[in-house]
Amino acid sequence: SEQEEIDRGTTSKHQTRPPSSTLPELLTTTSYKMAVETSSSQYDLQEIRAQAYAFQQLVKHMQARTDVQNIDQMNLAGFCRNCLSKWLFAGRLRYKGAADYNRCLNGIYGMEYNQWKKKFQAKATDEQMKLYKSTASLHASHPPEVEKAAKAAKRKPKDGGKREGEKKRKSR
Repeated sequence: SEQEEIDRGTTSKHQTRPPSSTLPELLTTTSYKMAVETSSSQYDLQEIRAQAYAFQQLVKHMQARTDVQNIDQMNLAGFCRNCLSKWLFAGRLRYKGAADYNRCLNGIYGMEYNQWKKKFQAKATDEQMKLYKSTASLHASHPPEVEKAAKAAKRKPKDGGKREGEKKRKSR
């Protein structure tokens, strides 16, 4: 059947339906499109699924390790949960043509970003900030359009905590 072909990765190059799998929605469509663009061979689709699985496990691990602060990840590895959110956002823009940065944040953090910050984020120490600044040249970089979207999404809403669209819906 067509679904079995999709699951095995043996569909034609022109197939547009994403495969059904246990991977979260945020990975499936992007992974599938990458595989189709590269090649329609079964190996390539399996490799993309393997990479998506590795990414999923990394995200799960980072969601479980709420004791690890983003600044420590940045200082040691040059990337953090926010970087993963930005890479996911950039991938969605590239392969889907549209993306919601807050949805990407929520997918990486496993909850709303502001909720995670209130619950788990500690204030950075002077030592952490000094190391952060001294290693800045090693930190992950992101395209300007991604940085712009990230800054816009993280701005604190005005008018009693409601964003513009929420305020309008409530007043109707």
